[in-house]
Amino acid sequence: LSTSAVRNGQQAVIAVDVIAARMQPHLRRWQAAGEVDLLPAVQEMMHDVIAGLLVDEPIEAYREVLDAANRIFDWEMRAMSRPIVTPLNIPTKRNREFIRDLGVVRDWATAMVDARRREPRDDIVSALLAQRDRDGAPMPTERLIDEVINLWAAAHETSADAMFWTAYALARHP
Repeated sequence: LSTSAVRNGQQAVIAVDVIAARMQPHLRRWQAAGEVDLLPAVQEMMHDVIAGLLVDEPIEAYREVLDAANRIFDWEMRAMSRPIVTPLNIPTKRNREFIRDLGVVRDWATAMVDARRREPRDDIVSALLAQRDRDGAPMPTERLIDEVINLWAAAHETSADAMFWTAYALARHP
């Protein structure tokens, strides 16, 4: 095996360990509760899992960011289902809240990037910071922040939705 294959294998094992460690407390809480509202429960669990992989930090420290991200997802879903969407430069209450929430999430991502520049960890943000293009230049900061937000949003939402609908299908067709 090549060094990169061994490293990639080790990274996969580390990722699985992080995922399992982050999911276990949620699963124990659900089991103890007996009944849970599944969609918010899997969303919170996946926020926690993605935070573990992305920034190697506990999700509990970022409640304001999680709430802002959830409102952003709601705004996006609403916007996609409407035939006419008010442009963001028109200061409706909903647009102002959306822009404020984007700022909260962007500030969090910026803080995570800055923290990993100072003290790299074994997480995705640190891995992105270590990457170089063909000319040896690092990823521009604004792009890196956008990538962190996109990875978090895409990984969280798709995984939570897949788990929810899988559970729903299994409950309907055991």
